[in-house]
Amino acid sequence: MSRFRSNLLISVLLLALLVSACQPEVVEVEKEVVVTQVVKEEVEVEVEKVVEVEKVVEVEKPTEDAIGFVDIAAGDPI
Repeated sequence: MSRFRSNLLISVLLLALLVSACQPEVVEVEKEVVVTQVVKEEVEVEVEKVVEVEKVVEVEKPTEDAIGFVDIAAGDPI
């Protein structure tokens, strides 16, 4: 039986060696990546303003005196 155990032990060791040899190799690679992104975008905005303003202004026409002078109230610009 001793021969059977030694053959079994050798077979198990060879099988373990074979399984470990078939494993994929792990390779770790470190890369330094610098990301620089410049975004420059011009947006044209068209703004159209339609403004309708209607004003009613009443102006009193100055009356002329008999001599031909125009009446100017105090504080009115000349």
